[in-house]
Amino acid sequence: MGDKTFTSILESSKVKTKDTVTLDTPDYHFPQLPGYAKLTDKLLAQAETAGEWLKVYKKFASKASPMTAPEYHEILGLTLAATAIARRVSLKISTSTIYPNLYSLIVGSSGDSKSEGAKFARKVGNKAGLTPFELPAYMSPQGLLQELIGRNLDNTASLNNDELEHLKTKRKFSAQRVLLLDESSALFEWFGQDNMQGIKPLVLRLYDNPEREDESTAGRGSGVARNCYFNICGMSTRSELEPFFKKKSYWANGIWARFIFITASWKKPPYIFFPPALEIPKEIPELLKQLAFTRLPQPEENKPAEEITVSLSPGVFELWQVYDKATRYDFVNDDNFSNRYKSNYKRLPAVLIKTAILLATLDWVESKRPAPIMEKRHFAQAYLLTEQWRESLHRMLEVPNNDGQEDSLEIKALRHVPLFEANLVTTVRELSQKLNLSDMDERQTLDRLILQMEKDKLIVTRTIKHVGKDGKEYPRTGISRSEA
Repeated sequence: MGDKTFTSILESSKVKTKDTVTLDTPDYHFPQLPGYAKLTDKLLAQAETAGEWLKVYKKFASKASPMTAPEYHEILGLTLAATAIARRVSLKISTSTIYPNLYSLIVGSSGDSKSEGAKFARKVGNKAGLTPFELPAYMSPQGLLQELIGRNLDNTASLNNDELEHLKTKRKFSAQRVLLLDESSALFEWFGQDNMQGIKPLVLRLYDNPEREDESTAGRGSGVARNCYFNICGMSTRSELEPFFKKKSYWANGIWARFIFITASWKKPPYIFFPPALEIPKEIPELLKQLAFTRLPQPEENKPAEEITVSLSPGVFELWQVYDKATRYDFVNDDNFSNRYKSNYKRLPAVLIKTAILLATLDWVESKRPAPIMEKRHFAQAYLLTEQWRESLHRMLEVPNNDGQEDSLEIKALRHVPLFEANLVTTVRELSQKLNLSDMDERQTLDRLILQMEKDKLIVTRTIKHVGKDGKEYPRTGISRSEA
């Protein structure tokens, strides 16, 4: 497989998207990076040459499931790559080791083909032999630890060869796993259940890929999960996740900071009826299979696989440092920047470099190099993806939710704005009180909504004469419903 093969798949996977509507005028605030942290035109051009497999995956997936947002296909493809690596590729920085595992949440409207994207990813993973890496969708903390520790291969006489190979692979990679959740809100419900105590801290710890997780129980005795490596990719609607987004502790204790949030950048998908029957090009799963079972070191019985170390091309470390300063330092120490985002911004540089490791490793598979080299083009492409996810975070939290039963913030606000002919006004402060908006982020969202409603001529700003308690007239400035 080479560039010509990938190019032919890209060409044959083109779909018409002329009906797609993008967010030309975002109804959310997305703070721009300082000028010193932006990519040059040269680096932007180089980014186009990185991650060829991911481009092919996304392009064909968009042909197979065209009404699934491309951003969803993209993160699912990266999750497959992270799964195939299984803690065998790392980057050494100072005294730390960075592994390219990802926690991500696809957040979209009900019926927007999220599950179709996940089905396609599972088909590719199955063809690549990655099914043994997937965890069950429901587990207790003890069950999750047992999966990571691995079960002995007893009573295998009744299994056929395929089933036996599946179990052997699962045993070899027992602590290097992926959790694909078609309804990820269930995971966060577990965090609050008495019978699931321990699942939240375990999920938090597993993000950092500990060398060991121990278990000791009266019934099962002791066990150790070694060289843990954990990926999560979940899907849900904004309405299902809303109760958990309102939990301040989740923002403070690092749960949400570990997740990449993926939302669609389009307001509506293109209308495309079911495509004709398609065969997944063998090159797509084959590269993952080659990565997982041929190119990377293989574990042996009771002996974890060796790791290979990614090296950085000249200039990459300096580019990373610039992005780190902009996001993890400048934004975080800006008093005018909302505290709600700061924990996520602190982890953006790590997300970027993990993504760059994935892209460099994918491009390395068919080379003759002994280990991947992260070039500027890989960094640049990872930068663009990370910035896309940073914007997605703001879009998810600030765009009014129209997916559930509740009315949008715009509709709720308009109910409290007096009609023009009533010769009354209300102020933004009064409006926020009527809507019970005490959080600073909610107030900022309302401020932007007021500007947008004024632009859309739903409301007008005006000054009227107001009679005070002392009987005197005073000018009062506020908003009213438009005359129209």
